[in-house]
Amino acid sequence: MTLEMAFKKALAALTAKDNELADANATILSLRQENASRTLEIASLKRRIEWFARQLFGTWSEKRMFDSPEQGPDMF
Repeated sequence: MTLEMAFKKALAALTAKDNELADANATILSLRQENASRTLEIASLKRRIEWFARQLFGTWSEKRMFDSPEQGPDMF
């Protein structure tokens, strides 16, 4: 094998590795974008859950707490 052939072979191998690296970087970028999108969606869903929890279990002026059902509000 001549020096020129060895050089061409090494260059071809490096080019192939460079292409693999470019593909891997593109995949990483795509996954980072997907991760960011899902992180925003999760934060939005958490805020919605918190809002619903406040609506269901929050302290409202209309709610009254009694020690027992017999101690209901005196309506008359």
